[in-house]
Amino acid sequence: MTMLRRLRWIQLVLGVKRILCAAVTIVTSLLYLWFAAVRSVPGVRRRKAAARTGKHG
Repeated sequence: MTMLRRLRWIQLVLGVKRILCAAVTIVTSLLYLWFAAVRSVPGVRRRKAAARTGKHG
């Protein structure tokens, strides 16, 4: 393998690695946001129900 071919191969691998890292970052960020939203829902429902009935606390 010549030096130029080896350099092109390394650039290709690094490009793929960069794309994979970006994809993993996006997926983990979306999962974090989804879990945070799901965990906050029960509290929101309780507050809304309490506001409708006039109960606080």
